[in-house]
Amino acid sequence: MELESAFEGYATPSDESYKTRGEHAEVALRSDPVVWCSAQVKPLSQAELCAYEETGFCIVRGLVPLQQIEACKNHLQTFTNEDQLKVTDNCRFVTEANSTVLRSIFAIHEDKSPLGELARAKFLTEYVQQILDDDIYVHQSRVNLQAPFKGTGFSWHSDFETWHAEDGMPRPRSLSAVVFLDQNAEYNGALMVIPGSHKSFLRCLWHARRRTSSTTCRIQWDQVLYRSTW
Repeated sequence: MELESAFEGYATPSDESYKTRGEHAEVALRSDPVVWCSAQVKPLSQAELCAYEETGFCIVRGLVPLQQIEACKNHLQTFTNEDQLKVTDNCRFVTEANSTVLRSIFAIHEDKSPLGELARAKFLTEYVQQILDDDIYVHQSRVNLQAPFKGTGFSWHSDFETWHAEDGMPRPRSLSAVVFLDQNAEYNGALMVIPGSHKSFLRCLWHARRRTSSTTCRIQWDQVLYRSTW
């Protein structure tokens, strides 16, 4: 597939293209491209862009400097070592259900911490700009901790369906960049993706929780996963 042909096969989006949270659940074909005809030849090659278009994700190994990984992990210790009563379930810090164990920290890109610096790093954002072929912004950022034996998992879900229905994002001209601070394997709660599922849009019931089976990806702690939103 040539970059110039990325729009072929996609319908012109309409107000009904991503209708969801109604009385019926169904699968609809994606109306927008995955790779937005970028003229940039770096950092991803055309072959890598074509693979991303087909599978919906790519893995970049060894991208984040090791010292930056360690700085982020050390910074996280300042939260997990603090008095647990300071961690509350609010818009920034989220704990596990019925627990004081920290689950997620949101809006990290707004920090001046090592985590914030990583979220804004050019060596990450240049991949996003190439794939989306536009100026970019951070719609949502967070750290998921999944504490051993205490952290619960995250059900499989459609990021764009949530952002579209709840935040008003009009089209899936977006992607998720996931940085692994620890080894990510099937024995410690690995992230799971379904290759090719980005080609469809899941129209959900207004009250439905979305679950499905997945394939595992074994990823080391210095790697970055970029995946298309759907």
